[in-house]
Amino acid sequence: MVAPTVTGRRRRSRSLAIWLLLAIVVGAIFVAERQGWFDPAVPVDEHGHATTIRMLLPVTIEQIHAVEITENDVAFRFERDAAGAWFYHHHDDPQDEAEPHEHTADPERSAFIEQALAVLGRTRVARDVGTGARGENYGVTTPEMVVALYGQNQTRPLARYMVGDLEPDEFRRYVLIFGAFSIVTIPDYQVENLRQLVAAFRQTPE
Repeated sequence: MVAPTVTGRRRRSRSLAIWLLLAIVVGAIFVAERQGWFDPAVPVDEHGHATTIRMLLPVTIEQIHAVEITENDVAFRFERDAAGAWFYHHHDDPQDEAEPHEHTADPERSAFIEQALAVLGRTRVARDVGTGARGENYGVTTPEMVVALYGQNQTRPLARYMVGDLEPDEFRRYVLIFGAFSIVTIPDYQVENLRQLVAAFRQTPE
């Protein structure tokens, strides 16, 4: 039996640390959501007027088949397999992706993806900045992150979001809803949740 190499042990340790961090972030977000720490008691529009609660996603996360997160021009695509479990759709060889194929989700990783995307599915709009607002003033014209949602067997996204700058209070972040050309704000921990999900798979490709 060949002993594990130092490099292999370090890689596994780093991978474990990243997955642990993701679990901690998801857990912290769950607590924050339950307590409502960062969300306004009543959502408001750009004039400060009270509005009804509005969800960011146009449908529930259960109706989403794929989520593609592009961060700094690198795309990470998460899909459901035939049984509905989430997996990271990744290929080292581009030729493999061009050919018909199937994926089977790893139960442990699938659970982490499901938890992180469930948090995304509960994202509430904190404030409407307004349609026609100048995007360059909010960082959404050159976003560091773009999130696209897809239905089953759909090549065009149901929704796409350009993630921009933090608000001055640093609790919420500007987001452009592509197509609607509407800028809103959402809690920044929702964006951090996606960053941690991407970071986990950046280090440990499937």
